[in-house]
Amino acid sequence: MDYIALAIKNGIDKEKAIYVYKILNGGYFMKLYYAKTPIIRELKSWPVLYLKKKKYFPKIASPEYNEAVQLLITLDIYSILGTSFRLLKTNLEKKRLEDELKTVYGKIEETCNNENISPCPMMTFDVSINQDFEPFIQDLFEKRIRDQKADIISTIEELAYNSEFFEELKKEINWLKAIKVENTIRGITLVGKLEEFLDNIQDMLYLLSSERTLYFDSLVISNSIEDSIKKVLDDGRKAIKNEINNEFSKDINYIYTLIRQQGSYI
Repeated sequence: MDYIALAIKNGIDKEKAIYVYKILNGGYFMKLYYAKTPIIRELKSWPVLYLKKKKYFPKIASPEYNEAVQLLITLDIYSILGTSFRLLKTNLEKKRLEDELKTVYGKIEETCNNENISPCPMMTFDVSINQDFEPFIQDLFEKRIRDQKADIISTIEELAYNSEFFEELKKEINWLKAIKVENTIRGITLVGKLEEFLDNIQDMLYLLSSERTLYFDSLVISNSIEDSIKKVLDDGRKAIKNEINNEFSKDINYIYTLIRQQGSYI
């Protein structure tokens, strides 16, 4: 089942559901579904994807459009939280869903008030544990499991190869364009840019580690998505300074060590 089918099943007009889906670019679920590792990089913007569509708020606040918006936001939240709860082998809690939905709608209301937008999208139905959302959770769950099983060095090399930092570096140093994915770290090291690269890509490494250790998931079951991402990034910075000591910090330092070792094999 996809979002459109889910909307129709919930009594929402197909054309209105399609309109909302297009306006909100498929929501965060689609961003996560197609994202490269670490997929929670897409949550660094949470919940800006909804808020930046403020010019459409008056229209999508009207009947059925409004319900379609809430269903899409609910699907996003359900799939994100449901994946974390499943990875931690515990049951998704209705209150946690409600709290996150209220937090997002609080941000939407704040945007409307600040921008004098009226009418404003509002919650119109109660969220509940619904089996119709299970396939979306399973999709993200399986993606996270595949990522966890992937070779960490290969993951890091790909992350480096596809980074904006490496793209810019190739513009400056022509021979780097011939570098294969598996030699990206070595190439960056050869041109004396490894530490600069690590500074540039640090957030991605923290997010990667938080997925590997389920640190993000352990946070998000009791904290907002936005706050959980912020804490991962804050604690990542503390970890490389040895200011905290937990599995997350150990894994981050392990990743940094692997990268430096990979760069030394020249």
